[in-house]
Amino acid sequence: MEGILLALFLVFSVVTALLERRKRRQQQVEEVETRQQQHRERVGTAPAESEEEEDEEEEGGWPFPSGDPFDRPQPQPARRPTPTDALPPATADAQTLLAEVEQQARAAEKRAQAQEAEDTSAGKDRAGQ
Repeated sequence: MEGILLALFLVFSVVTALLERRKRRQQQVEEVETRQQQHRERVGTAPAESEEEEDEEEEGGWPFPSGDPFDRPQPQPARRPTPTDALPPATADAQTLLAEVEQQARAAEKRAQAQEAEDTSAGKDRAGQ
């Protein structure tokens, strides 16, 4: 039991350290961007790409051989085709088939409603006797 608690504590500590490191790095990037924007506003020049963003390792950080796992770029979401893109243009045969299926569906709904009405009226008749 103590071993499990120790393992959970270590995992929690590592995750907390990584999240704090990520948060500090994001704050630094935001501060650099705001300073650059303020400088551009004062000078009145167009934004220029500068190499002020140096990737300095913080002391006491968690060393990963592949870098910080939270700094990896997010995958781009796959473009899903819209239903109109996926379907070919309707042909005359397809339209007639669709009309027949819709008529059959309406007929089935009417039969179901009629059957339901008969069942409810038959149930009332039996309850009244």
